[in-house]
Amino acid sequence: ASQKKGEPKPKRIHVIFCATGEQMAARVLPEFWRPADREDVAILQLEGELPTSVKSLPIGSSAGSCNHAFQTFGFPESGLKEGSYGDGHILNELPMQMTRVLQVSSPQVTPGFSGGPVLDMVTDRIVGMVTAIAAPDKYGRMAETAYVTPSETLREICPQLMISDTPPYMGLAAFAEKDARFFFGRRKTVAALAEALQSRLRFLLVMGPSGSGKSSVIQAGLIPLLRKGAVPGSDRWAILVARPADQPFRNIEAKGLEGASSSLTEAINHWLKRQTGSEHMLLVLDQFEEFLVTCALPLSNSFWASLKELIDSDLPVTIMAVMRDDFYSRFAQDAPSLVMEWISRGIFPVSASLETEELREIIELPARQVGLALEEGLAQVIINDVLESCREEGERTGRSTVLPLLEFALTQVWERRDQGSLTHQAYYAAGKVAGSLTAWADEVCRSLEKEGLGKLTRRVFTDLVNLGDEAQRLPDSRRRRLLDDLCNDPTEREQVHRVVTRLADARLVTTSSKTGQVTVEIIHDSLIREWARLRRWLKKDRSFLSWKRELETDAREWKETSPEDVSGRDEGRLLRGLRLNEAERWLADREDDLGADEVGLIRASIQSRENARLEREKEIEEKKRLRRRTYRWVAALSAIMLILILSSYFLTIENQTLEAFHQAAQSEIIRDDAGRLV
Repeated sequence: ASQKKGEPKPKRIHVIFCATGEQMAARVLPEFWRPADREDVAILQLEGELPTSVKSLPIGSSAGSCNHAFQTFGFPESGLKEGSYGDGHILNELPMQMTRVLQVSSPQVTPGFSGGPVLDMVTDRIVGMVTAIAAPDKYGRMAETAYVTPSETLREICPQLMISDTPPYMGLAAFAEKDARFFFGRRKTVAALAEALQSRLRFLLVMGPSGSGKSSVIQAGLIPLLRKGAVPGSDRWAILVARPADQPFRNIEAKGLEGASSSLTEAINHWLKRQTGSEHMLLVLDQFEEFLVTCALPLSNSFWASLKELIDSDLPVTIMAVMRDDFYSRFAQDAPSLVMEWISRGIFPVSASLETEELREIIELPARQVGLALEEGLAQVIINDVLESCREEGERTGRSTVLPLLEFALTQVWERRDQGSLTHQAYYAAGKVAGSLTAWADEVCRSLEKEGLGKLTRRVFTDLVNLGDEAQRLPDSRRRRLLDDLCNDPTEREQVHRVVTRLADARLVTTSSKTGQVTVEIIHDSLIREWARLRRWLKKDRSFLSWKRELETDAREWKETSPEDVSGRDEGRLLRGLRLNEAERWLADREDDLGADEVGLIRASIQSRENARLEREKEIEEKKRLRRRTYRWVAALSAIMLILILSSYFLTIENQTLEAFHQAAQSEIIRDDAGRLV
C-alpha cells in the first residue's frame, strides 16, 4: 500500500505475502510513524501469527556492510505484479534529511522498491530498507543510485526490533556442522582424518588434549568434507553423532536410531535399510570420556557388549569414539579385548600444536566471512600472545589447547567491534587471550554475588564437575545434570533457574531440552582448567564433593527401591556405622548444599539407627525385667527350699530326739524288768 501526499495515515492495511499469496491484516502503529520529510518509516503489527509457510529474515547491524553485495525485492511499475528482485552493492553511509542513510548502487532498484528489505549477502542479515531513488543528472549519471534507511535507525524508532548479527567466532562452544563456514586452521588434521577413514576402519579412537578442538574437527571439519565425497562413496554415508554419557542407549536413540536399547546392531541394520542409497554408517560417539566416568556399571557393561557385537558384525559401519587423551588408561581398563584389538589398528591423535599460519587463519578468515576487517597488525599481536602463552622450551608453535581461550577472546573483540572492524582497543579491553575468560567469568560471578546469589552460583558450578582421581591421573571434567536436580529444595527452584539462565546468557554454561527435561553443563572443560575461582572452589570443597557424589548414588539407589513410598524403601541400603557418622557431620555443616533425596537418606538412616537403639534398649529392659522376675522366683524358691530344708532339719532333730527318748525309755524299761528278775 502507498500513501499519497496529504492523505491521513491509515490505521489498518492488508499485507500480501507474495511467496505464498496469503493475506493478513496489520495495524499501523502510530507511535512508530515517521513522515516522509524525516525517516519516512511505518511500522506494522500483524493481527495474528505469521503464516507457517513464511520465513522471517533476521535483522543485523549495517556497520561494516560497505562493499558488500545486497539483494532486495520490490514492485517496479514495469515489472510483474508479483514483484521483482534487485541486487547491487552497498557503497557508504552519509547524512540525508536530518538522518543517516546508506548509499547503494543497483541497476534494478526503482521507486517501486521503496520500503523493500535490503539483505546483506555476506552477513545474511537485513541491514535496512530502501528509502529513496536518485534521479539521473543532466549527464545521465546517478541513474543506479538509491538510498537505504539502516537497521540502526529502524531500531531507534522501534526499540522492539531485535538486531542480531552472525558471530564468526564460537566463544567456548564447539563448532557444529552448521558452523563449517567459520571453521579454519585445521585443514591438515581434517585431511589426515579423512585419509584414516579410507580403509573403512571398524573402530577409530580420536584422542587429543582437552580444548584441542576434537569435536569441532569432527563436526565442522570432517563431516562436511565427507558429505562432499572426500572419501570415495562418503557422500552416501549415513552419519550419526551422539554423546553416550550416562545413558548411552537413550542418547543414541534420541538422535534417531530407534531400537538401540534392544540391539545396537539391529538398529543400525534397519537404519541402513531404510535410508535409500546409504551404503555405510559412521557412528560418532563424542565426549566419550563422559561415558567412562558417569555411566553406571551394569549399563556400561551392556553398552560395551553392544559395541563389541557391532564390531564383530558384518555391517558396513565405522565407530568413531572422540575422547580426551588423559582418559585413555581408564578406556583401556574398561574396554573389552575385542574393542582393544580394533583400537590397536585405529588410533588417531589430534595434534597438540598449531602453526603460525593456522593461527592466522583461525583469527582472520572467520571475520572475513561476515565482511569484518581487522585493524592492521592486530592478527600478529594476537598470534604473539598465543605463542607467548604456549612457549615451552623455546618452541614457537601454539598449543591447540589454547583454542577455547582464543575463540573466547575473539568473540569478546567481535562484540566490541567498531564500524565493522576488529580493533586493538577492543582486544585489550577484552583482556587479551590469557585474561578474557577469567575476567568475564569473574565479572558474571560478581554480578550474581551482588544479588545475593553468590553461594548458589558456587554450588551450581561445583555440581557441574566430575571430580577426577589424582591416583589414576584422571582430571576434573564436565558433568551434565538435569536442571531440576540442581535444586536441593523446591523453594529454591526459581533462584536456581535464574542463576542458570544468567550463566547460560553469559555463555559459561549451556542448556538443552530433551523430552521436556532441561539439562545443564559447563560449556567447556577449559573453564574448569583455566578459571582460578572455580579451581579454588573445587580445591576447598573436594572432600565434601567427593563424599556427596557417593551419597547421590546411594540416595538414587535407595529411592529406586520404592520411588513413591518412602516407607517401602529397602532398609538394607541405609547408611550405617562410620558412613552414617560422617554423613551426620556433613549434614550439620552443609545441609543447604545437599539435595532432598540425600537429606532424606541421611535422616532415614538416623531414624533407623534411633529405632534400632530404642529396640535394643527395649530388649535390654525386657531382659532386665525377666531377670528381676527370675530373681524373684529364685528367691521365692530358695526361701521355700530353705524352709523345707529347715523343716526337714528340725523334723530330723525332732525325730532323732524322739528316737533317743524312745531308746532311753526302752533302756529304762529293760533295766526295770532286769531288776525285778533279780
